[in-house]
Amino acid sequence: MRKEVRILVIFAFITLLFTNAAAAQSTSAADFYKLGRSLQLAQDWAGAVEQYQEALRLNPSYADVWFALSECAYSMGEYSLALTYIESASKFLKNNSALQNLQGFSLIGLARLEEARAVFLSVLASYPNDVDARFGLAELDIFNGRISGAEKYYKDALSRQSQNKKALLSLALISYELGNTKGAKEFIEQALMYHNGESEVHYFASYIAVKDGNLSEAENHCRNAVYLSPSDDKSLELLSLILYSRKKYSEAMEICSRRISLNRNTSLAWYVKAKILEKQGNIEEALQSYKAGLEIKMDDELMRTSMENLINNSIAIEDPRRSNWASAHIKNAKEAIGLFLSDRASYEYKRALRISPLDSDVRLLYADLLLQDKKYESYLSQLQFIKAQGAAGKKIDDTIESYNSLLRNTLPVKWNIDPLYLDKTRYSIGLYFTAQKVQLLHPDSVPVTAQLLRETFQSEGFLSVITKSEPVTGYAEAFRQSRTASLDYFALIDFEETERDVLLTLTLYSAKTGSEVQTFSVYRTGNLRYSLAVQKIVESVTKAFPQRGKILARSASTVLIDLGKNDGAAAETVFTIVESGKLIPHDSQIALTYSPSSVLGTVTITEAGEDISQGMVKQLGFYDRINIGDELVSAVDKESETEVPVSEPSVRTPALIELLKLIR
Repeated sequence: MRKEVRILVIFAFITLLFTNAAAAQSTSAADFYKLGRSLQLAQDWAGAVEQYQEALRLNPSYADVWFALSECAYSMGEYSLALTYIESASKFLKNNSALQNLQGFSLIGLARLEEARAVFLSVLASYPNDVDARFGLAELDIFNGRISGAEKYYKDALSRQSQNKKALLSLALISYELGNTKGAKEFIEQALMYHNGESEVHYFASYIAVKDGNLSEAENHCRNAVYLSPSDDKSLELLSLILYSRKKYSEAMEICSRRISLNRNTSLAWYVKAKILEKQGNIEEALQSYKAGLEIKMDDELMRTSMENLINNSIAIEDPRRSNWASAHIKNAKEAIGLFLSDRASYEYKRALRISPLDSDVRLLYADLLLQDKKYESYLSQLQFIKAQGAAGKKIDDTIESYNSLLRNTLPVKWNIDPLYLDKTRYSIGLYFTAQKVQLLHPDSVPVTAQLLRETFQSEGFLSVITKSEPVTGYAEAFRQSRTASLDYFALIDFEETERDVLLTLTLYSAKTGSEVQTFSVYRTGNLRYSLAVQKIVESVTKAFPQRGKILARSASTVLIDLGKNDGAAAETVFTIVESGKLIPHDSQIALTYSPSSVLGTVTITEAGEDISQGMVKQLGFYDRINIGDELVSAVDKESETEVPVSEPSVRTPALIELLKLIR
């Protein structure tokens, strides 16, 4: 009996195999195409591509499949691949305007703008009422900054198809960009009237409401978008950001968890979750969320900076995990050294030491960089610091002894001063920011950036910088706070980002009068764009300030000053000596003022060290009134030499283009 049962089971299994094989063989190219279309409509581009490739395996001349593949490649941002598929499709689809328009949009994606324009104009020459060609020409006008021209093309399209969803939503976005909020709302209302059952219409209605600052309305529209398309990640993301901005942290956390359950590799969901946990005081859980997000997207510098801010604000300096947290910066520093980018490597090592200040291995790596740059005194100071922390071994002790002997005639030894412990801050600045609307990538990006700016400025040792964790209401409050704190200057900072670029702006004001002094603006794209923008702003602001120093010690006519080669001082440089406390920041520009009666004489550098210099003083008048602590300013009139900085032109891919591409 058992033998018969086994035979029946084997027979059933063989029958099933043959049935499945026959079914597989009976699946036609059209069947694969239909399955691919359903996946494409669900925005599962990769799954759709698999089915389309199966269809082509059975029928390499299937024109609709080639066209669909080009659509998927375009949707995934693979514009070169899309053009390849379009070329194959065009062999079977002659004079197809939809295919030609897709070619034009792919060329825009590759920044081949003139070629794209020629394609769209060619389509309109053959098909004067084609709306997609007008959409393409509108995008080209936006790239060239002609938003009003783009508006005209969209209105032309709408005049031909009065209910066209893409035209209505695009005009809503463009109207808002042009400052026509009323017009934007009218176009959104029309889109909702004709397409109320479509998720993306509610998504863009929510987006416009966010930009207009109406978060309650934005939340309602976004909830409708999620209701209509429960797994649409862009709607879920926007809803989480709205809820976060409205301080509905529990609800925002639920949406983040939902996004993660749908796709664990959604790094920004982990970021928002970490920010919520941080605000709730759950430090360890927040660190775990940051870690998960950075494992997915290691190059998300703003997420890493936010985590490092939390570490610096909340975790004990002695915590052994700090060494591991600093490792990303060590890696970046070593890569920069390999590219001979010494300044970049220095920035990365300083960031690593900010995170893990007691790590002698990191400090030794930084010391080695100083040695490579032939900064022998600074190298020795770092080794001595390591020894003072009790972390030195025989090798370091021997190196210290060797360099002590080598540098026995340098200024620090002569004057018995360790430059590492000098306070060389010259000016005081307050960094402020206003409350931001919903940030569509990284919430709290501006306060995160403010702390990074403060730490980077202070690592240079030239500026004393304060920041607030909370926003100010505006310019007036920033002015009042900085004046109350007796600062020299204050700055309002702004930060914008897209998936591809960042724009960081710092506007500097006099804390005494409130006058605007100068605006610094830095645009960056590519790898490390965030930290490079911060580094450039710090460098530009620092260089804009005039040299300023003080007398540290005096012996007869010889003085020691706290300016050296690292500060731009050199032999034969002449400084004016001004009575202590009488050197005052200018009211309306980055400059120093003083009364002629407070001038005590001059000092001419005879020997410049790395951080300190020695010079000969020449008194002004009969009496010698030059004392330790008196201040120095360059004797050369810098006004004619100083370049007016640093507002870098931004050649940005307009964020509006990215939004328009979302409209389907």
